[in-house]
Amino acid sequence: MTRTICNYAGELQASRLVLARAGAYIWVRFFRGASSRDLLFRILPDPSASFVERSPVRTKAFAASADDGKGGVSDASLPL
Repeated sequence: MTRTICNYAGELQASRLVLARAGAYIWVRFFRGASSRDLLFRILPDPSASFVERSPVRTKAFAASADDGKGGVSDASLPL
């Protein structure tokens, strides 16, 4: 990952980058002037880890009303 990030930073002539872990991913954003580019790495679970260690820590749950098929717009038509 480090080599890939460094290569992208050089190719893009990035002046700054931000790196963060997001669940099972490493997200990298490269900045150059007013533009930015994103790079995403998937982290594979350690095969020697137990099932509990490989499972997501938290699952995001939505209330039933949040999934009304209208995208939160009250006068939107129903999806096809």
